[in-house]
Amino acid sequence: MLYATDVYLSERSLPLSSNDCDILTYLYAPLLKTQAYSLYMYLNVESMRMRHFHQPCAISRLTMALNLDLEELDQARKTLEGLSLLKSYYKESEGQGVYVFHLMTPLSVNAFFRNQILAGLLQKTIGVEEYTKTKNYFRSGLEKLTEYEEVTSCFEDVFTIDLSQNKPLKHESGYQEEESERPIINYDLTLFYETLKDYQVPMKIVNRNEDTIKQIATLYAIDQLSLALMVKDAIVEGKFNRKALVEQAKRYYSADSASSLKEVYHTQPIQHASPQTDDDNLNKHFRYLETISPYQLLKNKQGGKEPALHDLNIAESLMAMGLTPAVTNMLIEYVLGRSNGRLDKNYCETIGASWVRKGLKTARDAYQEVHNTKTQKTIKKTTKKKENKPVEVSAQDQEELRRLMEGLGGDL
Repeated sequence: MLYATDVYLSERSLPLSSNDCDILTYLYAPLLKTQAYSLYMYLNVESMRMRHFHQPCAISRLTMALNLDLEELDQARKTLEGLSLLKSYYKESEGQGVYVFHLMTPLSVNAFFRNQILAGLLQKTIGVEEYTKTKNYFRSGLEKLTEYEEVTSCFEDVFTIDLSQNKPLKHESGYQEEESERPIINYDLTLFYETLKDYQVPMKIVNRNEDTIKQIATLYAIDQLSLALMVKDAIVEGKFNRKALVEQAKRYYSADSASSLKEVYHTQPIQHASPQTDDDNLNKHFRYLETISPYQLLKNKQGGKEPALHDLNIAESLMAMGLTPAVTNMLIEYVLGRSNGRLDKNYCETIGASWVRKGLKTARDAYQEVHNTKTQKTIKKTTKKKENKPVEVSAQDQEELRRLMEGLGGDL
């Protein structure tokens, strides 16, 4: 946080070119808004003056010049930092805060439009029509040279240099150069890479395109599980198809935005509550599953954090099939327990379709179905008796299943 008593120095390596100013005006200004844009231009002028008059100025100088309060000034500074147009450095000297504001050169036109984050934000901010006009503004209007022959003279045609009397030139460093950076994207890809291992995707291709993948994932708010599936589908015949990934991301964003989720927030209707019998842990767990929504269940499984949109969409699709909230909750717990804490859409929907056909309504119904499924698998593996002879399920099997369901439930 900036304080009125702090002081600052403004600097940049090279002055802005006229092309840089065009890029700032047409590409960055709509993203920066008025206050951040004004701060950049003011610091830019000051940086040129401070090359000759290197003396700190009070932060209050900026607030007065730009007619901003400290909070607005600090937010404008952070906006510039977020778009990689400013780097801030801080130290304390004699009890006073000292900032160095180092201005960065904007990206080139090509680099800007190749950046999915920046190009996407610009299109969203100014609209498709103005975005197209802006791109056309920077397109080359030069003569096409396909019918021309180049007749440019080369260096040797013009100059003759005799180096026999000259000493070798020494190479020196430390010259000023343009400094520009892309915005820093903090998108965790840990789960993304773990999921890709199951898909057997060529990791070299993914690594080469990691920046583009992170930009698209950030722009369209894609969770890591969905991103892994999209990237797998975007790699065809050993080549990464960026356009295919963008198209998938657009469909995901429009169809799977959180605002489209409705059923996942519902809880079990009273008429479909499990009959209350014993007050043991299993019945307590039935009541737990029938008093929370699938959204809340997934949130609890995440330790109180927001569930992944991938998981919420699976729960939404299950309820859209006709499953009640409690049955959906039981199915989620069952699949999480069998699949090492991960939900697979096809697997969940296969089970869900079966449960819909069987008319399961309560948490007890779903539990009994899981119980029967495990019993049938146990019988197939262990029995050597005749098929027409009734089979009794042992108390040991019942206890094993009870422990399994308790472990899945968590809050008993």
